[in-house]
Amino acid sequence: MNSIVDAFFNISIEKFRFLVDEFGFGNPKKRVSGGLYRVIYQSRTTAVEIGLEWREQYIYVELFRLIDGKIKENPIIVRPESKLDEFNLEDLLAIRAPHYKLSPNYFNKPLNIESVQYVLIHYANALREFAKDVLQGDFSVFSELESIVKNRLVGSKFSRGKSGNQHVVPHAGRWAVMGEGDKRVTSTHDTQAEAIERARRIATRERSEVVIHRPDGRIRDKDSYGNNPKEKVS
Repeated sequence: MNSIVDAFFNISIEKFRFLVDEFGFGNPKKRVSGGLYRVIYQSRTTAVEIGLEWREQYIYVELFRLIDGKIKENPIIVRPESKLDEFNLEDLLAIRAPHYKLSPNYFNKPLNIESVQYVLIHYANALREFAKDVLQGDFSVFSELESIVKNRLVGSKFSRGKSGNQHVVPHAGRWAVMGEGDKRVTSTHDTQAEAIERARRIATRERSEVVIHRPDGRIRDKDSYGNNPKEKVS
Protein backbone atom coordinates (compact mmCIF):
# COMPACT_ATOMS: atom_id res chain seq x y z
CA MET A 1 0.00 0.00 0.00
CA ASN A 2 2.67 2.53 1.02
CA SER A 3 4.57 2.20 -2.24
CA ILE A 4 1.42 2.75 -4.30
CA VAL A 5 0.35 5.77 -2.24
CA ASP A 6 3.86 7.21 -2.48
CA ALA A 7 3.77 6.70 -6.24
CA PHE A 8 0.37 8.41 -6.40
CA PHE A 9 1.65 11.50 -4.60
CA ASN A 10 4.94 11.68 -6.49
CA ILE A 11 3.40 11.21 -9.94
CA SER A 12 0.54 13.62 -9.22
CA ILE A 13 3.00 16.34 -8.22
CA GLU A 14 5.29 15.66 -11.19
CA LYS A 15 2.77 15.20 -14.01
CA PHE A 16 0.38 17.96 -12.96
CA ARG A 17 3.20 20.46 -12.45
CA PHE A 18 2.08 22.21 -15.63
CA LEU A 19 -0.78 23.68 -13.60
CA VAL A 20 1.80 25.76 -11.73
CA ASP A 21 4.13 26.49 -14.64
CA GLU A 22 1.56 27.22 -17.35
CA PHE A 23 -1.66 28.24 -15.61
CA GLY A 24 -0.50 30.08 -12.51
CA PHE A 25 -1.78 27.64 -9.89
CA GLY A 26 -0.17 27.55 -6.47
CA ASN A 27 2.03 24.69 -5.33
CA PRO A 28 0.16 21.46 -4.62
CA LYS A 29 -1.12 20.52 -1.19
CA LYS A 30 -1.35 16.93 -0.01
CA ARG A 31 -4.30 15.76 2.05
CA VAL A 32 -4.78 12.42 3.82
CA SER A 33 -8.05 11.42 5.46
CA GLY A 34 -8.67 7.78 6.32
CA GLY A 35 -8.24 5.88 3.07
CA LEU A 36 -8.59 8.96 0.89
CA TYR A 37 -5.41 10.54 -0.50
CA ARG A 38 -5.59 13.83 -2.38
CA VAL A 39 -3.41 16.37 -4.15
CA ILE A 40 -5.00 19.79 -4.58
CA TYR A 41 -3.91 22.58 -6.90
CA GLN A 42 -5.60 25.95 -6.62
CA SER A 43 -5.54 29.24 -8.54
CA ARG A 44 -7.57 32.41 -7.96
CA THR A 45 -10.56 30.93 -9.79
CA THR A 46 -10.16 27.18 -10.11
CA ALA A 47 -9.13 24.14 -8.11
CA VAL A 48 -8.07 20.73 -9.34
CA GLU A 49 -8.25 17.75 -7.00
CA ILE A 50 -6.50 14.49 -7.86
CA GLY A 51 -7.69 11.73 -5.55
CA LEU A 52 -6.97 8.11 -4.70
CA GLU A 53 -9.64 6.24 -2.76
CA TRP A 54 -7.84 3.22 -1.37
CA ARG A 55 -10.78 1.00 -0.50
CA GLU A 56 -12.29 1.42 -3.96
CA GLN A 57 -8.90 1.38 -5.71
CA TYR A 58 -10.14 4.39 -7.61
CA ILE A 59 -8.34 7.45 -9.01
CA TYR A 60 -10.26 10.55 -10.03
CA VAL A 61 -9.77 14.18 -11.03
CA GLU A 62 -12.27 16.85 -9.99
CA LEU A 63 -12.58 20.42 -11.28
CA PHE A 64 -13.91 23.14 -8.97
CA ARG A 65 -15.17 26.64 -9.58
CA LEU A 66 -14.01 28.55 -6.51
CA ILE A 67 -16.59 30.54 -4.58
CA ASP A 68 -15.05 33.53 -2.82
CA GLY A 69 -11.68 31.87 -3.34
CA LYS A 70 -12.71 28.65 -1.62
CA ILE A 71 -13.62 25.14 -2.71
CA LYS A 72 -17.32 24.45 -2.40
CA GLU A 73 -18.32 20.82 -2.73
CA ASN A 74 -21.55 19.89 -4.45
CA PRO A 75 -24.53 19.07 -2.22
CA ILE A 76 -24.65 15.47 -1.07
CA ILE A 77 -28.03 14.93 -2.70
CA VAL A 78 -28.38 16.68 -6.07
CA ARG A 79 -31.80 18.14 -6.83
CA PRO A 80 -33.13 20.10 -9.84
CA GLU A 81 -32.53 23.42 -8.07
CA SER A 82 -29.01 22.53 -6.86
CA LYS A 83 -26.12 24.77 -7.93
CA LEU A 84 -23.12 22.66 -8.88
CA ASP A 85 -19.54 23.92 -8.79
CA GLU A 86 -17.63 20.62 -8.94
CA PHE A 87 -17.34 18.19 -11.85
CA ASN A 88 -15.44 15.05 -12.71
CA LEU A 89 -12.92 15.20 -15.53
CA GLU A 90 -14.52 12.09 -17.06
CA ASP A 91 -17.74 14.05 -17.63
CA LEU A 92 -15.82 16.82 -19.38
CA LEU A 93 -14.15 14.23 -21.60
CA ALA A 94 -17.56 12.73 -22.40
CA ILE A 95 -18.43 16.09 -24.03
CA ARG A 96 -15.17 17.07 -25.64
CA ALA A 97 -13.20 13.88 -26.25
CA PRO A 98 -15.22 10.69 -25.74
CA HIS A 99 -12.37 8.68 -27.22
CA TYR A 100 -10.16 9.89 -24.36
CA LYS A 101 -12.32 8.54 -21.55
CA LEU A 102 -10.59 5.83 -19.56
CA SER A 103 -11.42 2.26 -20.41
CA PRO A 104 -13.62 0.49 -17.83
CA ASN A 105 -10.72 -1.95 -17.50
CA TYR A 106 -9.00 0.58 -15.23
CA PHE A 107 -11.85 0.75 -12.74
CA ASN A 108 -12.89 -1.73 -10.07
CA LYS A 109 -9.62 -3.65 -10.09
CA PRO A 110 -6.59 -3.56 -7.78
CA LEU A 111 -4.15 -0.75 -8.46
CA ASN A 112 -0.43 -1.20 -8.87
CA ILE A 113 2.31 1.32 -9.51
CA GLU A 114 2.09 0.83 -13.27
CA SER A 115 -1.67 1.41 -13.43
CA VAL A 116 -1.42 4.43 -11.10
CA GLN A 117 1.20 5.93 -13.39
CA TYR A 118 -0.86 5.22 -16.51
CA VAL A 119 -4.07 6.74 -15.13
CA LEU A 120 -2.37 9.86 -13.76
CA ILE A 121 -0.45 10.55 -16.96
CA HIS A 122 -3.63 9.98 -18.96
CA TYR A 123 -5.60 12.42 -16.81
CA ALA A 124 -2.80 15.01 -16.78
CA ASN A 125 -2.64 14.99 -20.58
CA ALA A 126 -6.44 15.15 -20.84
CA LEU A 127 -6.66 18.06 -18.41
CA ARG A 128 -3.96 19.98 -20.22
CA GLU A 129 -5.51 19.46 -23.65
CA PHE A 130 -9.26 19.60 -23.07
CA ALA A 131 -9.77 21.80 -19.99
CA LYS A 132 -7.72 24.91 -20.76
CA ASP A 133 -10.74 27.19 -20.49
CA VAL A 134 -11.68 25.89 -17.03
CA LEU A 135 -8.08 26.13 -15.85
CA GLN A 136 -8.07 29.78 -16.97
CA GLY A 137 -11.29 30.58 -15.12
CA ASP A 138 -13.81 30.22 -17.95
CA PHE A 139 -16.60 28.00 -16.65
CA SER A 140 -18.96 28.22 -19.62
CA VAL A 141 -18.91 24.45 -20.03
CA PHE A 142 -20.12 23.93 -16.46
CA SER A 143 -23.75 24.51 -17.46
CA GLU A 144 -23.55 21.57 -19.85
CA LEU A 145 -21.76 19.46 -17.25
CA GLU A 146 -24.46 20.32 -14.73
CA SER A 147 -27.09 19.01 -17.12
CA ILE A 148 -25.19 15.75 -17.49
CA VAL A 149 -24.90 15.27 -13.72
CA LYS A 150 -28.52 16.14 -13.07
CA ASN A 151 -29.80 13.88 -15.83
CA ARG A 152 -27.79 11.08 -14.28
CA LEU A 153 -28.81 11.71 -10.67
CA VAL A 154 -31.91 13.86 -10.34
CA GLY A 155 -34.04 11.83 -12.69
CA SER A 156 -33.61 8.74 -10.57
CA LYS A 157 -36.06 7.85 -7.86
CA PHE A 158 -33.38 8.09 -5.16
CA SER A 159 -33.25 11.90 -5.56
CA ARG A 160 -36.92 12.65 -5.09
CA GLY A 161 -37.92 13.67 -1.62
CA LYS A 162 -38.04 11.30 1.33
CA SER A 163 -38.22 7.64 0.46
CA GLY A 164 -36.36 5.87 3.26
CA ASN A 165 -33.37 5.36 0.97
CA GLN A 166 -29.99 5.73 2.66
CA HIS A 167 -27.03 7.39 0.94
CA VAL A 168 -23.43 6.61 1.88
CA VAL A 169 -21.50 9.75 1.00
CA PRO A 170 -18.12 11.44 1.57
CA HIS A 171 -18.48 14.08 4.27
CA ALA A 172 -15.84 16.37 5.78
CA GLY A 173 -13.03 13.90 5.21
CA ARG A 174 -15.03 10.97 6.59
CA TRP A 175 -18.07 8.97 5.46
CA ALA A 176 -21.67 9.68 6.36
CA VAL A 177 -25.09 8.07 6.18
CA MET A 178 -27.78 10.47 5.01
CA GLY A 179 -31.44 9.71 4.59
CA GLU A 180 -32.91 10.78 1.28
CA GLY A 181 -34.57 14.16 1.56
CA ASP A 182 -32.92 14.88 4.91
CA LYS A 183 -30.92 18.06 5.44
CA ARG A 184 -28.60 16.55 8.06
CA VAL A 185 -26.52 13.42 8.11
CA THR A 186 -27.69 10.49 10.24
CA SER A 187 -24.22 9.40 11.31
CA THR A 188 -20.55 9.83 10.41
CA HIS A 189 -17.87 7.12 10.24
CA ASP A 190 -14.13 6.81 9.74
CA THR A 191 -14.50 4.31 6.89
CA GLN A 192 -16.92 3.75 4.05
CA ALA A 193 -17.39 0.14 5.17
CA GLU A 194 -18.69 1.27 8.57
CA ALA A 195 -21.06 3.74 6.94
CA ILE A 196 -22.37 1.08 4.55
CA GLU A 197 -23.06 -1.28 7.41
CA ARG A 198 -25.03 1.38 9.29
CA ALA A 199 -26.96 2.31 6.13
CA ARG A 200 -27.83 -1.33 5.50
CA ARG A 201 -29.26 -1.73 8.98
CA ILE A 202 -31.49 1.30 8.47
CA ALA A 203 -32.52 0.26 4.95
CA THR A 204 -33.42 -3.23 6.16
CA ARG A 205 -35.75 -1.69 8.70
CA GLU A 206 -37.20 0.77 6.18
CA ARG A 207 -37.34 -1.78 3.32
CA SER A 208 -35.53 0.71 1.13
CA GLU A 209 -32.26 1.08 -0.77
CA VAL A 210 -28.65 1.85 0.09
CA VAL A 211 -27.07 4.16 -2.48
CA ILE A 212 -23.27 4.08 -2.23
CA HIS A 213 -21.35 7.05 -3.60
CA ARG A 214 -17.71 7.21 -4.64
CA PRO A 215 -15.40 9.84 -3.08
CA ASP A 216 -16.15 12.17 -6.01
CA GLY A 217 -19.90 11.87 -5.41
CA ARG A 218 -20.64 9.53 -8.29
CA ILE A 219 -22.82 6.53 -7.53
CA ARG A 220 -20.93 3.26 -7.20
CA ASP A 221 -23.83 0.88 -6.68
CA LYS A 222 -27.19 0.35 -5.00
CA ASP A 223 -28.48 -2.41 -2.75
CA SER A 224 -32.21 -2.91 -2.36
CA TYR A 225 -33.64 -4.07 0.95
CA GLY A 226 -37.23 -3.80 -0.23
CA ASN A 227 -38.87 -5.62 -3.13
CA ASN A 228 -36.46 -4.68 -5.93
CA PRO A 229 -33.47 -6.78 -6.96
CA LYS A 230 -29.98 -5.43 -6.42
CA GLU A 231 -29.00 -2.93 -9.08
CA LYS A 232 -25.42 -2.15 -10.01
CA VAL A 233 -24.53 1.32 -11.27
CA SER A 234 -21.35 1.65 -13.31
